[in-house]
Amino acid sequence: MPKVNLFIVGAQKSGTSALAEFLSFHPEICLVKGKEAHIFDRDDIGKLTPGDIDKAYGDLLPHYNKEQVCCDATPLYMFYPVIASQLANYNASAKLIVLLRDPAERALSQYQMEKRRGYESLSFGRALLAEKWRLNKDMNALHLDSAWRRYSYRSRGYYSHQLNNLYRYFPREQVLVLRNSDLLNEHQDTLDKVTSFLGLDSAKCTAKNIFSGDYKVSVSQRLALSLLRLYYFPEYIRLRLYHGIVF
Repeated sequence: MPKVNLFIVGAQKSGTSALAEFLSFHPEICLVKGKEAHIFDRDDIGKLTPGDIDKAYGDLLPHYNKEQVCCDATPLYMFYPVIASQLANYNASAKLIVLLRDPAERALSQYQMEKRRGYESLSFGRALLAEKWRLNKDMNALHLDSAWRRYSYRSRGYYSHQLNNLYRYFPREQVLVLRNSDLLNEHQDTLDKVTSFLGLDSAKCTAKNIFSGDYKVSVSQRLALSLLRLYYFPEYIRLRLYHGIVF
């Protein structure tokens, strides 16, 4: 059983599930069961040996049939800084795909998801204001019920810092950064870019909706969204200047 050599590492609510599904139809790509392995964000990851990690992946890839690429699409991997080094220790030659969405829109989408799940009781605006307090009082970020998993609406939008962290452990030629709008508006061209990045032949895949979230945005949420975009203005500048990413 070969090591996983492709990680779709982020960002959550940016179309990673759609991309993983599209790639799963390629005859040379094997996607782990459930799409997200959640191995390197386990709260006991520090106790796992390389053999334990190999076994965990083996359990999620019983359908492997000698495909060239084995893929784990866990978008949380980019958010936790320590995971990049763990991925590099696991497989330094692995390739990473980062799919990004406007950070303000992404934050609202995550908020709506947590609200549907029953974990969020605050309004969007209040949740943004409470975020720092919620995260600061959480001492175990990797715990399954951690505030860092549920309420990190603003924090996950600092893409420039997360990308810089990835580049500390992986050369840029092993990291492909895409915008969700690329996948939505230039579907086949974007998939061709992905397969070229992976060294695979192009494969046709019918375009589908990128986001499954279907929710109405209230007037108060629109106002909070506008304020959040102003809050992210320095981040937009950093992304443009240092990473060439424009939303």
